[in-house]
Amino acid sequence: MADWTGANDTPGSGAVGVSNVFDLEPGAVTGTRWSQWCRACFPGRPIVGYEWGRSLTHALAAGFTTVGEHRVWFRWGVTRAPGG
Repeated sequence: MADWTGANDTPGSGAVGVSNVFDLEPGAVTGTRWSQWCRACFPGRPIVGYEWGRSLTHALAAGFTTVGEHRVWFRWGVTRAPGG
């Protein structure tokens, strides 16, 4: 079977942000696969993301640690980003 694992990796000014991690066979192995890929492509940079529920459980099993809660701010009535 083909390896259908992926994620959006966004290099920033000191870290790599990871989102939308997916795998046909989800689990801790997914976190391990994409973290290895990120480390190979962006050596020395920390890998950061936000997970919750099962995804957080899998990320923790893959060796990640939590550093705090993530807050999302939303304002009703805004349909686009300011200046966009």
